[in-house]
Amino acid sequence: MMPAVLPTRTFHPDAPGLPLVALHGFLGSKDDWADLAARLPHRRIVAVDLPGHGEAVGLDVAAYGFDEAVAALSTTLASLEYGRFDLLGYSMGGRVALAFALAHPSFVNTLTLESSSPGLSSEEERAARRALDAERADALRRDFPAFLRDWYAMPLFATLTAAQRDALIAQRATADPDELARGLVGMGTGAMPNLWPALSALTVPVRLVAGARDAKFAALAGRMAERLPCASVHLVGSAGHNVHLEQPEAFAALVQR
Repeated sequence: MMPAVLPTRTFHPDAPGLPLVALHGFLGSKDDWADLAARLPHRRIVAVDLPGHGEAVGLDVAAYGFDEAVAALSTTLASLEYGRFDLLGYSMGGRVALAFALAHPSFVNTLTLESSSPGLSSEEERAARRALDAERADALRRDFPAFLRDWYAMPLFATLTAAQRDALIAQRATADPDELARGLVGMGTGAMPNLWPALSALTVPVRLVAGARDAKFAALAGRMAERLPCASVHLVGSAGHNVHLEQPEAFAALVQR
């Protein structure tokens, strides 16, 4: 099976310089980066829909796997003929971005990982996470509105305002729950390989961004920085897991810098 070519949306296509390729998180889409693009009017931003999200639906069953998503991203970017680019990924998109950078470092000028990780270290942890994601996928298919309410009520998103939470739920409610469930099972943290041992080989500059109020991912950023040869950690104040939504100006300044 040939890897899928994923849908993209290009903001400011005539802007000079290297493009910034942006990957959304679980439940998101390429449209999630519209606010960032509005704050960076002189930057070409190429946002990509990952399998099961946005317009990347109706794919072959195998296309929803983690390795297949990385291969599809490679095929998609090769078709655009950008050569080198800056790469940004949030949460699930950050995990895909990291795997891509490890597989294709010559294409990546810089890598920015927002609230992301290199996966789980042990097979026991990965198996437990796969079981949890399977349960979540069942809940997603069974009652999508209830799943969205429960998802954004998790402690991970406790720092969102009520208005931000309601807006996200309204945006996500138009998606296809079956497609999202496939993406969750195929690209969840339990389904991805353990990338921790590979970090020391990644020599491109890596910017690790986390919210100062997101203790788990702030700690992960510090641990990753210890293994990456060329990394910097940026903890954004008054932000939790979704830094680009909670502190959009500070996040845009980091990306631009």
